[in-house]
Amino acid sequence: MTLRTRVTTATKAIVVAALFVVAFSTPARAAAIIDFSTGYSLAGGTLTVDAYGNVVGSGIGIDVLEVSGTPKQQGTHDADAILSFNTAQNWIRIDGTVSDLGITSRTTLLSGSISNFDFDLGLFGFLGSFTASGPDSKSPLLLTALGLPTNTQFQYFGFSIGFDKNPLDNNQAYKVLSADIVNTQVPEPSTMALLGTGLVGLAGAARRRFRR
Repeated sequence: MTLRTRVTTATKAIVVAALFVVAFSTPARAAAIIDFSTGYSLAGGTLTVDAYGNVVGSGIGIDVLEVSGTPKQQGTHDADAILSFNTAQNWIRIDGTVSDLGITSRTTLLSGSISNFDFDLGLFGFLGSFTASGPDSKSPLLLTALGLPTNTQFQYFGFSIGFDKNPLDNNQAYKVLSADIVNTQVPEPSTMALLGTGLVGLAGAARRRFRR
């Protein structure tokens, strides 16, 4: 067997074995995804921009909570909540209820800080967009209702807002048309450790095979 053939064979062995390890080290349950949105109705609420480009969102309606990858209550739930945020003060909140999850008293469902954002006016402020992302935490009541530990960590949230404005209106206030905030659970450390250990072992086996 030539050197090139041995290298190719070893490479193929690594790839196939790596796929095997990934497949069997992945948890049976996918990472949880929690998505707050306005659903099919208009969000309501406003975006206000100051002279320094800071954006304040207030009274933005959230009426749908979509959940996947959780031990319990996957699917779509009716929410009665309000999104608000302030990029100058660097905070974001969703306050409200999700009755069919047993959250009937007004609760802070999500709170966090804004790491970065982008405000695009569109054409003369018509159908513009606001996007942002950052770290956040969820209400323990919400996580418990979904069958998740209250210390479950999530990756940065990301949200987008569509807005509209009368082109003849000189005020820096915009009517919100839609909002969507999605959040994905951080992979469990034990899963990542198992994957890393498996790949290290595969690399060692491939090196031994190559020497032979």
